Amino acid sequence: MHRLSLAVIVTITCLFALPTLAQSDNPLVRPPKPIKGAKNDLDVLYLPGRETGAWQDRWLKMNVAYHNDDKRRPCIMFVHGGGYGGGDKDTGFCGSAMQEAFDAGFVVANLNYILGRDIFPQVFHDYKAAVRFLRANAEKYRIDPDRIGTWGFSAGGWLTSSGNFTNAGDLFVYGHKTALSESWADDDPRGNQLRNRIVRPDKQGNVIFAQQMDAAEPRYGAYSARIMAHQGDFNQFEKNITPDAPAVHTYVGPGGVSKLDESAKAAGIDFYPMVITHPKKNWNNAHSVHVPPLNTEFDNPFGKGQTTIQSAVLAWFKTKLIDSPTTPAPEFRPNRRVFADQVTVHAVTTSPGVKVHYTTDGSTPTLKSPVWTKPIKLNETTVVKALAVRDGMKPSGVTTARFTKGAPPPNIVSPTQGVLKAKVGQPFKTSFRATGSQPIHWRLIAHFRTDKGHRYKGTFAEFSGLTFDTKAATLSGTPNHADVYTLQVLAAYGPGKLAQKKTYVLHVTE
Repeated sequence: MHRLSLAVIVTITCLFALPTLAQSDNPLVRPPKPIKGAKNDLDVLYLPGRETGAWQDRWLKMNVAYHNDDKRRPCIMFVHGGGYGGGDKDTGFCGSAMQEAFDAGFVVANLNYILGRDIFPQVFHDYKAAVRFLRANAEKYRIDPDRIGTWGFSAGGWLTSSGNFTNAGDLFVYGHKTALSESWADDDPRGNQLRNRIVRPDKQGNVIFAQQMDAAEPRYGAYSARIMAHQGDFNQFEKNITPDAPAVHTYVGPGGVSKLDESAKAAGIDFYPMVITHPKKNWNNAHSVHVPPLNTEFDNPFGKGQTTIQSAVLAWFKTKLIDSPTTPAPEFRPNRRVFADQVTVHAVTTSPGVKVHYTTDGSTPTLKSPVWTKPIKLNETTVVKALAVRDGMKPSGVTTARFTKGAPPPNIVSPTQGVLKAKVGQPFKTSFRATGSQPIHWRLIAHFRTDKGHRYKGTFAEFSGLTFDTKAATLSGTPNHADVYTLQVLAAYGPGKLAQKKTYVLHVTE
């Protein structure tokens, strides 16, 4: 899922070691931490429509600290880690890095996201929405939208890499740590591999559907979620790196070879595994150094003498986003890549100053290929390939989008409200409805959190008192926990088929 007179958005994801939060009305909630000398926009709601008034609303918010002038500046967005079960944007782990980045001329942002069980792929969609939110508000925060990158620690590296190394053409298979590109197409050989893998039910007997790594109808969809540069110490989808991926930086120990090395070289992207050392830690031959202390001093790879990991990473971002930047690749809309009769395709760039060159005949585009000037209409299955270029920047790698003529997934039409309400001890029932041309199969992926975190082995039904009927498409029961649940409701035409997903929030009160 990258000055200083230019604006860069860099997502820095930090690991936090927090006590596990119990399900209570009084969780450990930390006040937002302002950046010294900045205009601080604290607890900004970047995922509107899912708030309930409960403390869990903080999962939908970020902090943004920007400069009190009109200059477009770099921006660094911090996204905390913590195993998807703990952590918070305001624990302070990245505080010194945020302050150093702001003092160096960056705008800084700091992101929260949903925590708990069964949050995928929703959290990936929310991460992409956060990047698009910053672009949508680039004028307010004085950000140059063409310069975005990520810096990920632990689960944060997982989150940002999951967003940065994939796009709407990649599918997420729940329970599998891989994304298979464009695999829903009936005439794609990889489609058979995908269907064979996911027809099997999961451990609870639920039929598994294919979902997109980017939302079919993304928030702030007029804006791109592309990233220019990515730093992570805990990366996922490392074998899914394609030529349109950002520049990548990671940590390795002396003699270590990163797991990203092979795929990054094959894709032709800019890859830099930074060798780091520590006087009291044995990182020899480590292919990844997990959550190294940011204040660790080692030999400066970008200059003379000693430097800290924190300062060295910021120096790398300056090189890739300011001194020698690469244009972010374009995105294409609609994100839903299956159409019935005709589809109108739009190119989405990081700013109006970016020019797109493209082909529709399967050939690789160059700077001599036609320039994208208006939306194009497709009547047959078509592979669109494109690269982007902005004055003063190197061209992007080639991105590929396959639009397949076929049967789109069902369309979930109700409930229409995004937040559902229930009370502990009182019977609850809600029905979901979809329109489609074939019999519809349903599944619910329900996010919940317990005081045992990932150690909890029970199901959503056991924890909440609610069950989902996959035939009747109803959620019912008598709630036994006051909580906020994020519900991913899926409708598809059968096992292994592409699903339509709609997100709801269920707020259960006493």
